[in-house]
Amino acid sequence: MQIECMPSASQSRLGRDEFVKFAEDTQSRRASKTDHASDAAHPRPRGDLDLYLKRKVYQEEFASDLPRRTSAVLYATQRPAAAAGFAETATAAAWKTIPSWYLIGTRDTVIPPDRQRFMAERAGARTVEITASHVSLISRPGAVTALIVAAAHTVR
Repeated sequence: MQIECMPSASQSRLGRDEFVKFAEDTQSRRASKTDHASDAAHPRPRGDLDLYLKRKVYQEEFASDLPRRTSAVLYATQRPAAAAGFAETATAAAWKTIPSWYLIGTRDTVIPPDRQRFMAERAGARTVEITASHVSLISRPGAVTALIVAAAHTVR
């Protein structure tokens, strides 16, 4: 999880906290055509697609550190991700101009810890590593809160 403290247009001090999982640079994408088979071999439907995680993936990889009952409820009520979001190009990298903090879940199999470390280092983020899956906001709320509080104290 990356925390970027971004001032709003109407405020000169901390305006809001934005929680993101990717620390992208400009012109980078979460996924590119080279990540997948050619479009000709695998035509895509027109329009946007909603993406959902399968139960096994959700419970055993995405939210592996939650109680089974909790991950089952979260699986059943998950909101879809828009497929187009993985091909969009970043137009700005907030971390280039504002302080950043990054919480790395060392058991995250969705965004591998080494990839998170790369993004955090590139962003010059203050980094904390915890034993957590991709859903550290839920599984380790104390660690998340501590990082947010530390970030807030730093930018005052």
